[in-house]
Amino acid sequence: MPKYAVVRSFLEELLESELKPGDPIPSERALASRFGVARMTVRHAVDRLVTEGKLRRVRPIGTFVTVPAGQATASALTDGVEARGRRHRYRVIGRYTIDASEDVATALDLGVGERVHVVRRIRLDGEEPLGVESLHIPASLAPARGDPRTADQHVDEVLEHRYGVVVDEVKQVVEAAILPSGSARMLEVPAQSPGLILRRRSFSGGTPVAFTVSTFRADRYRLHLDLPRGS
Repeated sequence: MPKYAVVRSFLEELLESELKPGDPIPSERALASRFGVARMTVRHAVDRLVTEGKLRRVRPIGTFVTVPAGQATASALTDGVEARGRRHRYRVIGRYTIDASEDVATALDLGVGERVHVVRRIRLDGEEPLGVESLHIPASLAPARGDPRTADQHVDEVLEHRYGVVVDEVKQVVEAAILPSGSARMLEVPAQSPGLILRRRSFSGGTPVAFTVSTFRADRYRLHLDLPRGS
């Protein structure tokens, strides 16, 4: 058996018996020492597993067991986390009322400077941060900013349970981005890591009632679209 295949076989056994998604694998130096091979040989074995999607590299930190990708929509994220037996939840990091910026005003069909309530929160898989979310609701729709009872709910649930507004249409746009340093720090990934930005507009009776901007770690999610033929 080629030397790199011996290392690969050892790593595959670790993946099956000991390591969990998100766990680090032994360093190249440690593996090279264990098997008496060059680090280039170890790297060759690891490269194969990275290519197959079983491992992922996070430079300059190390190499980790791949976490199954979720889907970049709110309900699918929640379902995906809970299907793995872990609790999906939010941690609120800020609540305030501000004048709408141009992009927020456009998304909510408001005038620039009209008042909007903002809730900033982190989406968590157990204790692991998945994304950073900014929820904007027109102050005219919501006379108060909300309370702790709604802090751990999805935006559509907040609107329905707190304000009696039923969301009947959603429009979303997803784009790739490089995470700014603040978001990277909150998501516990290196600065300049790739990310996915999801901009979500919630409508009720044709009127926009919420605008949410969510920034996700690109190493944890993929975008899944089902389109009709000819789209």
